[in-house]
Parts: sequence; structure tokens; C-alpha cells
Amino acid sequence: YRRLIEEFGLKQDEAAQRVSKSRTAVTNAMRLLKLDERVQQMVIDDMISGGHARTLLAIENKEEQYAMAMLVFDNKMSVRETEKLVRNHLKKEEEKKISEKKEDFSQMETIYHQLEERMKSVIGSKVAIHSRNYKKGKIEIEYYSNDELERIIDLIESIKQVG
Repeated sequence: YRRLIEEFGLKQDEAAQRVSKSRTAVTNAMRLLKLDERVQQMVIDDMISGGHARTLLAIENKEEQYAMAMLVFDNKMSVRETEKLVRNHLKKEEEKKISEKKEDFSQMETIYHQLEERMKSVIGSKVAIHSRNYKKGKIEIEYYSNDELERIIDLIESIKQVG
């Protein structure tokens, strides 16, 4: 199908018409070209079906695709069982990503807390850093009297004059 499309400049529906197949059949067959070559060979060798292979397309990592294909073949899994296997795999991957993001967030919270403490020691008042997305945010400086506000403003102005 790919050769027909590339060499003769046909569209998928035109190629399908020429080989007496539905456009969907041609599209599904061509999607299999996105699989790891070893998995493609497993389809050619009838080790797994096209249905199994299309299910494996949801897994982006080629090594994981192949490992799953071998698991499907070794356990003689049905397409439905393969779909469940892939869903569980993708769910675990998503949970792993969420866990990594939580870890990153925790590290950033620690860094922000350290920065707050450093600023507190310089300014002499409570400081809070509010981050929106690690790139933007705001710094909040508390004051408890007009005199303290004046002192903080003088401090900031003195920093500006030095810079």
C-alpha cells in the first residue's frame, strides 16, 4: 500500500480502490508501519494478529512494544486481553509521570522555602514566594507597621541604588 501511494502518488482511498480493499483496511494496515520492525515481523509471521498489533500502537516506546508483543505471543492472549494489558501499562506509565511531577514539585517547594528564608534574613520580615508554574509567580513581603513598611522600601531602594 505504501509503495502504491508513494510511487504512484495515490491517496489512501485511491490505493484501496485499486486493490479492492476498503480505505479503512488500507489505513489500518499502513498504521502498522509505525510499529517496531520486530513487531511488524511478528504480524507477517502470524505470531500476532493485526488487531493485536494495532492495540500495541498505543505504546510509543519501541522496546516496550516489542516486549508486550512477546508477552502477547507467549501467553497466547486474545485481542481483548491485549487491550487490557496495554491499558494497564499506559495507566502505570501515567501514574509514574504523575509521581515524577509530584517529586519535582516537592523539590521546588524545598527550593522556594530556602529562598524565602534567605530573603527573610535579608529583609528582616516574613517572605512568601507563590509560584504559578515554576516560571512565574509573586513574592509577598509582610510588614506589621508603617515604620516597618518604610524600612523595607528604603532597603529595596538602597539595593536599587547599588545595582
